[in-house]
Amino acid sequence: MIGQEIAAAQHAAALVLDSFGSKGGEDAAEQPWRVLAEARCPSCAARYRVAEAPLGNVISGWFRCSVCASTVASWDGPVARAYTLV
Repeated sequence: MIGQEIAAAQHAAALVLDSFGSKGGEDAAEQPWRVLAEARCPSCAARYRVAEAPLGNVISGWFRCSVCASTVASWDGPVARAYTLV
């Protein structure tokens, strides 16, 4: 099950990487994805698994809860993050 969630996170993050361009022309599926932790929405307590992969350039990003639309997290850095509802 975790493998399916990582695959889903990779697919979601591939869209992010496509919009910013991955470093050196690497395919998003080849990025070294890591599952960081679980996150919870501060408003509705929905749980998410968070995966992260390095990017070649710095981006700012945020994630809004897919249940209630509250901001769950924001970041600045050379990473792509993908959130999967669990």
